[in-house]
Amino acid sequence: MSIKTVILLMFENRSFDHMLGHLSYENLQPEANGLREPLEDYQNIYNGGVFPPHLITADTPLPFDIPHEWSDIQKQLALDPNTGTFAMDGFVSAYAAASNTEPNPDTAEPMGFFSSSQVPITSFFGAAVLHLR
Repeated sequence: MSIKTVILLMFENRSFDHMLGHLSYENLQPEANGLREPLEDYQNIYNGGVFPPHLITADTPLPFDIPHEWSDIQKQLALDPNTGTFAMDGFVSAYAAASNTEPNPDTAEPMGFFSSSQVPITSFFGAAVLHLR
């Protein structure tokens, strides 16, 4: 087989889960490093509430983007100074601070992800790229 075109998709961690986490979750591309059951493994805790990942069901634009400034990303990654590892559980906290809102645990924007039917072109290319490697 002769390869004529190479497509490079590059997402930050949360954007990948948001747009392509369904590849592994829906078993479309099991090798993808995306979402898997149990979704509670990816939850964030904020103000005493539990914020698990959830399928985005609204057909409206997201009201506020997840912040992308250096300090916000540090909060999202949540480096544990004792272990030197990233907990990856500060997305809701950073979102709440930047948007000046109190997120709903069932619909918090930073924890939502799209299904393959909601992003068919991105899903197609994401699955194709992962299949080539």
